[in-house]
Amino acid sequence: MVKPFSLLLMFLACLATACGAALPIEPPTRTPLIVPTPTVNKVARLEIEMNGVRLSIETPAGWEGRTTGDGLMLAEHFDPMDDAAGDDVQMHLFVHPTNQFRAPQDTTVNPAWDMLKQVQANPNYMGTAKTTEPQPFNWDGHDSAYYLVNDGSGSVSILLAMLVRDPMVLVVSNISAPLSRHQDIRPLLPTLFQTLTINGQPLSLTVLDSLPDPLVFPQ
Repeated sequence: MVKPFSLLLMFLACLATACGAALPIEPPTRTPLIVPTPTVNKVARLEIEMNGVRLSIETPAGWEGRTTGDGLMLAEHFDPMDDAAGDDVQMHLFVHPTNQFRAPQDTTVNPAWDMLKQVQANPNYMGTAKTTEPQPFNWDGHDSAYYLVNDGSGSVSILLAMLVRDPMVLVVSNISAPLSRHQDIRPLLPTLFQTLTINGQPLSLTVLDSLPDPLVFPQ
């Protein structure tokens, strides 16, 4: 005689076998491939008004821009801890008052050139940096001048100054880079200046063609 307990075990075994045979085999679950959305660099326009002049410029694609108390700053990358650009090219735009400069005695002299000569001769401005002789030029009817700088600490730059007469100020652009990247400054100038406006007026880029190529920085 088969005991009830044995019958129960046999019933459960048969049930398990039957249920197992009846269950459909689920296909393996496939995780869908997630394609990341590419990051789009949004163009930001920076604006500031300094000493009666309004400056505005777009941040080039892939660059970063900041508005500070000292003007507008553009850089390939900023140090997250401060405004330094590290090993990258950087552009600083600002407006400098002219009342601290001596007016040139010769009225035929380019005043922007004369002011850069005064800066060059003043150790309070230049410290131990070396500069080339300032070169005068005309930028869209504005007296302008530039010189090249080697700060002696591993950085070089080109400083361009434009005289705006109402009010009488210098609009200054300083583009700097590590000495190891000095050759990158010259080809970047058209890109950096193409969106700059001064009191709402854009600048012609053709004048940049007259700058030396390559730029020869002082040693």
